[in-house]
Amino acid sequence: MWLTSEMYNGLLSKIMTVIPHWSVNLLTYAGKVQLINSVVFGLQSFWCASILLPKIVVNQINKMCRNFFWSSDTRTRLVFKSWSSMCLPRTEGGFDIREILAWNKALLAKLLWNLDRKSSGIWVTWIHAYYLNKADIWRIAPSSVHSESFRSILKIRDLCIDKLGTIISAQTWLRNCLSATGFSVSKAYDLFRDRGNSIPWACVLHGKAIIPSHGLISTLAGQRKLPTIDSLCQRGIYLINRCCLCKNHCESHRHLFFNCSYSKEVWNAMISWMSLSHRSAYLISELYWTQRRGKKKHWKTNWFRGSLSATVYYLWSERNNRIFEGRERGSAQLSLSSLLNM
Repeated sequence: MWLTSEMYNGLLSKIMTVIPHWSVNLLTYAGKVQLINSVVFGLQSFWCASILLPKIVVNQINKMCRNFFWSSDTRTRLVFKSWSSMCLPRTEGGFDIREILAWNKALLAKLLWNLDRKSSGIWVTWIHAYYLNKADIWRIAPSSVHSESFRSILKIRDLCIDKLGTIISAQTWLRNCLSATGFSVSKAYDLFRDRGNSIPWACVLHGKAIIPSHGLISTLAGQRKLPTIDSLCQRGIYLINRCCLCKNHCESHRHLFFNCSYSKEVWNAMISWMSLSHRSAYLISELYWTQRRGKKKHWKTNWFRGSLSATVYYLWSERNNRIFEGRERGSAQLSLSSLLNM
């Protein structure tokens, strides 16, 4: 039996039902990422572990998740960062959201590994007895008598051979995906996912010392992907472009976080509180790279990273509070809030 895209409507309707219930809550971007990674992927995990989802179905799920992230519902809104780039690791400028199709392929690669090593189990024994019949899993051709699940495994087999060049290379790669607890789906996922350019400063904005919502906003600010007024104007939403913090210049990422007189007062207060000069702040950031080279990390590294991301986060929050709620705080009050919530 061949499955059609209409047969996946049950999966799509479940996701469509869950997301509107989330939109009633005031979720941060980090909270939305957590829900997408846990609940949405939990709903489709059984399907991904059994058959290869059609691209049209995967695209619909990705579209719903993307719209939820940017607008808190499933309707199409302005998008400032592509979904494919959001699914990249944090070291490559993404948010560590699992890419559904790549994860789907990695789960099926585990089934291919079970068949290749003839692991114990009723399902593996049945496949070898009725489908393979002493044939090699790496050379058998797909047939109309095969189930959708088995044809999906053969597609992954062919994809692995295409990516790695030969059958021997594909078999070696499967063996390299082993861990202490068995086959590592995460290692297999690394082969199928898209690749991005490594971003050196990304590691400064993420880690155990960084509040997730602070790190995510700082990442978007560093990539100029926040919905500032100049970005909205570029997308056809024409507004009076004036910085609501200093009320003197046009709003842009560079001005809002660094060139604005209000922002400068906040940054100076943070640096003064840490008893640092601008040069000292730079040196402390360099301490992180010392730790990356295998040396002991200085205790001031996390201190600096936490204050950096907290300051960017609270500057963005102050900007939104002034625009949408009409509430204003002085730079000294904002600096105090940043320090108390590092």
